[in-house]
This record gives sequence, structure tokens and C-alpha cells, in this order.
Amino acid sequence: MLVIGFYLAKSEIVSVPRDFNVYLVMFLRLVVVPSVLLFILMLIGVNDRTMVVACVIAASAPCAATTTMFSAKFGQDTELSVKLVSFSNVVSVITMPLVVGTARFLTL
Repeated sequence: MLVIGFYLAKSEIVSVPRDFNVYLVMFLRLVVVPSVLLFILMLIGVNDRTMVVACVIAASAPCAATTTMFSAKFGQDTELSVKLVSFSNVVSVITMPLVVGTARFLTL
């Protein structure tokens, strides 16, 4: 959290809503990946509801803080990674219950 806070203080967080790449990555990470995983698990016939929901929860989690640490270590775009980490944590408050609720509903 200290590393993210350091880079977050240096970045322009107000530019997040204007950056299309952030929305695209968040949509793929928070909605598409868990939905595809749910479809695959249902397609191969996994019948254990707890296992399916646990896998979907893990897949629908927001971007990890290590994203920023790796981008800083390898000299990549730390401002983009900070935007992704901070904004995906905020948006996951809405998307995670929807995706997990859908998984629970479909695995009755």
C-alpha cells in the first residue's frame, strides 16, 4: 500500500475517467474473465457450487497491488498501473457482487 500511495500521489488521478484503456482493462478483468471462467466450469460439468463460486470470486478480484511494484521495478508505466489498481478496487465493489451473484444463481 505504501508503494501504491507513493505513485498515486505523483499521478493525476483525475485523468482516470478520461482514459479508455483503464475502462477496457477493468471490463476485461472484472467482468469478462470471471464470466468466461464460469462458462468453462459449467461447460466441463463442475457440480460443486462452492468450488465454482470460489473460483469466480478469485477471478473477479481487482488488480493486485503487485502490478504497480512490477511496473516500477521493470521501468514501465507506473501511472497507468496505479490508475488500474486504485480504480479497479473502487469499481469491483459493484462488479464483484454482480458476478458472484450470477455464479451462485447459475449453479443452483
